[in-house]
Amino acid sequence: HTVYHPSDYSILSTRVSEQRVGRAFSIHSATGYLGFVIAPIFMTEVAALWHWRAAFILIGLLGLLVALLVLTQSAILKDNSRSPAPVPVERQSESQNMGTGQGLKLLMTLPILMCFLYFVLHQMGGGGVRGFLAIALNDIFGTSIVDAGRGLAAFTMGSVLGILSGGWVADRFGPRIATACLTLVPSAILIAALGWVELSLAGLVIILAVAGFLMGLLVPSRDLLLRSVTPPGSMGKVMGFASTGSNLGGFIIPIVLGLVMDKVGAHWVFAICGFFIAAAFITFVTARTKFR
Repeated sequence: HTVYHPSDYSILSTRVSEQRVGRAFSIHSATGYLGFVIAPIFMTEVAALWHWRAAFILIGLLGLLVALLVLTQSAILKDNSRSPAPVPVERQSESQNMGTGQGLKLLMTLPILMCFLYFVLHQMGGGGVRGFLAIALNDIFGTSIVDAGRGLAAFTMGSVLGILSGGWVADRFGPRIATACLTLVPSAILIAALGWVELSLAGLVIILAVAGFLMGLLVPSRDLLLRSVTPPGSMGKVMGFASTGSNLGGFIIPIVLGLVMDKVGAHWVFAICGFFIAAAFITFVTARTKFR
């Protein structure tokens, strides 16, 4: 996690031109989602072909190969071809002289906290769908695990396409509240409806693909919003803090939805996921209106 978010976003934020940084963020996020899609397929196929230990060994070796690639090619991350964008003197001084206490104070400002909470809520909504879709649909409508898996694949691939498209939206319009409203609110409604409306396989796949696309579409704008509230030279610490919200959300949501399924009913799994997705809109609006 330390490498994937803080380091990568710090590099992209300073290395990529302002006109293309949204698309750079989108490629970063989309390839991460693709990794989530490929990893279980790779692991299960290798385990079936050889042994489960072989799957873990190969994954570990892939990590070592990537580390070697980064080590030998790290010179391309240095940008000596152009001067960095001018930064106001007062902001340069603020960033260069920021100690640990000031860094912690920065993380406790309202816009940064709202971005952190956005990561929490977004992961609770989307992660809840990924983790409980199959078992909830099977409990409510008797949907087969295979059909639910197809719907989940559509949700994930829709997210990937949405993130890639969202890079262009972010570069063109910036982190606008209208973008958040037109993506999070409809996707929340679609997710919530899954628990109450029985769908054919085609309908399930379409609804989940659209919901995933809409959720993914906002991701690059979210990253630009976080960048806009961050002083120069602080992107690493801020992204490291904010993106940890995804880990926290991923830790909380299985407990919440497990209790809901046992005590209330599987119908409410989707309503709660939709609620968290919609609630993320409030954090986006608050961070966007307070960042100045």
